[in-house]
Amino acid sequence: MLKVPIRFLEVKIPVRMDDEGTEIFVGYRAQHNGATGPTKKVIRFHPDVILDEIKALSDWMNLKCSINGFPYNGVTGGILCVSRNIIFGKL
Repeated sequence: MLKVPIRFLEVKIPVRMDDEGTEIFVGYRAQHNGATGPTKKVIRFHPDVILDEIKALSDWMNLKCSINGFPYNGVTGGILCVSRNIIFGKL
């Protein structure tokens, strides 16, 4: 039960850029557990986001909230930003 997230989603998000072009971004979302109540969400925008990292971060968020007594569950999302505009800070 602690090893695998209960929900996992992978999406492709089309975004219209300032230069009227369209970029496709890949996004991930992992919900680790839903037993103790609502979820505490985190989204990471980075060019090195990978699937296993998002799963691990949702697990860490779940453990942090449980150990500290917060009534939240771990959820983490990530968007793979490899657009030239985002990497060079123009967005």
